[in-house]
Amino acid sequence: METYARQNEYKLPDETDIDNTRDWLHGLQVEDPKLAGRIDRISWKDAQTHQKKWHDGLAKKAEKLSEFRGNPDDVTPILNYEGGFQWVKLETPEAKDFEGNAMGNCVGRGGYDDKTIFSLRDKDNFPHVTVEYDEYTKTIQQMKCKGNSAVTDAYMMPVERLINKLKPERITGIDNAISKDGRLYLGLDNIKQASEEGVKFAFDKVNIRNADYAISADGRLYLALDNIKQASEEGIKFAFDKVNIRNADYAISADGRLYLALDNIKQASEEGIKFAFDKVNIRNADYAISADGRLYLALDNIKQASEEGIEFDRINIREDYAISTDGSLYLGYDVIKKVAKTNIKFKSISIMNVNYALSNDGTLYFGEDAIKNIPEGVVLKDVDISNCKCITVWNHKVLGSFKASYSCLTNIGSNAEFGGSVDIINTHIPVWNHKVRGDFKAWGSSLITIGPDASFGGSVHIERCYNLTEFNHKVEGDLIALCSNLTTIGQNADFGGSVYIEDTPLSKKNGISEVRTPEEKQTLKDACKSGDGDTSSFISWISDFILSAFSRR
Repeated sequence: METYARQNEYKLPDETDIDNTRDWLHGLQVEDPKLAGRIDRISWKDAQTHQKKWHDGLAKKAEKLSEFRGNPDDVTPILNYEGGFQWVKLETPEAKDFEGNAMGNCVGRGGYDDKTIFSLRDKDNFPHVTVEYDEYTKTIQQMKCKGNSAVTDAYMMPVERLINKLKPERITGIDNAISKDGRLYLGLDNIKQASEEGVKFAFDKVNIRNADYAISADGRLYLALDNIKQASEEGIKFAFDKVNIRNADYAISADGRLYLALDNIKQASEEGIKFAFDKVNIRNADYAISADGRLYLALDNIKQASEEGIEFDRINIREDYAISTDGSLYLGYDVIKKVAKTNIKFKSISIMNVNYALSNDGTLYFGEDAIKNIPEGVVLKDVDISNCKCITVWNHKVLGSFKASYSCLTNIGSNAEFGGSVDIINTHIPVWNHKVRGDFKAWGSSLITIGPDASFGGSVHIERCYNLTEFNHKVEGDLIALCSNLTTIGQNADFGGSVYIEDTPLSKKNGISEVRTPEEKQTLKDACKSGDGDTSSFISWISDFILSAFSRR
């Protein structure tokens, strides 16, 4: 997967391929245990070959079978539709076996026995559309026609009727958009037609998977790159967070004008157009933005501008660099290291594969030894001690990011503070009892307990934390605990974003994998409270014991 990511500039695969691969994996252990045993050695490309072959087989099976295993009648009618069609809910594993065989999908075979499945049946009780629905999170997870193909226009009306009845909070598996007046549009063609008719949309209510789109300041939706480009040329203004363009460079000027393609962005820059750094999306070119909003493209131009005294606010280049407090730019590790010895002060730095710490007064510390010997009381701006072997205790205040993944850290001292994101991925730190104002990344770590003083201003990642069983803290963002050993969400826990707990004891016990709304989060906490018994007290006692032991170190 890492190879795929690098080759594709770290873009996610197509959502349809992801869904189809997940379906194939559901029954792989039973159907081909030998292949399942070496799944971690299979590339994404090979996985696509396997899943497509499997889906083709299912589709051919659905075409050839005249009689299907399972029971087509173990269903509950939900909604009638003209022409003898009706939506039914599949009530038994046998009903899902029939659905899977008839539709050429994997709803049968036991993989979806605990899922809520709806089927669109004709007058002969033969299925035409299969829908997976998560009743707890009120999410339509996927909807497919025969052989896991996309839902066609012929079925859009009955699908819309089902959605209107279920009133889901979220819809995946089909392009959809909700207009500002609350009307639901399903399928790209219907969304496109509505847009052409002047229907206005809100960006956070548009879910289009495989097409470029943008929403203007007045809510007009533009689909396809050519239409977005034409609108921009006609003076339509866009906001950066309302543009979704997949494979093209673009930038939005301070006055909301959209520029597409690197040459046009470059021309605009040469004409004096001003940009903000967070409104520029250039994929394969070095660029920098000066303090007054001027965009510089290509490393030579950036370097020349720096030599001419231009002060840069932000830089995006594929080379080690540092910016001094007077705005001068230094390129290359050797140059930066040499300059640092002359007591030059820096305001920002980006160095790959080298441990460093930048103090708040601009002093740069290079290497493990220098970082380990930073005087007590020195406040740091950014720290990267990833893979360090000699630093086992951290006891400094860090205003910005703190990166310590794969290091030998085992203890965070009482004087430590963290003003940005924290990365302790795959470390052996058993206790965390500090506030984190940004994201907290701790997946694969040895965390056993999170102390009462801890709080989190961003998202929390505790995937594959097998020693941490309880979470009872405030999180401004998401809690991502996939494949962890989480069993309990405490009553003090509060989440600004969603909670992801798939493949955890908590998920298996309560039959849920994701919660989003405040009501769902409270229901989850209530479920944990009702099942606590003496276990919660024991966990709290263990946590307090470990916390007190490490606070004395």
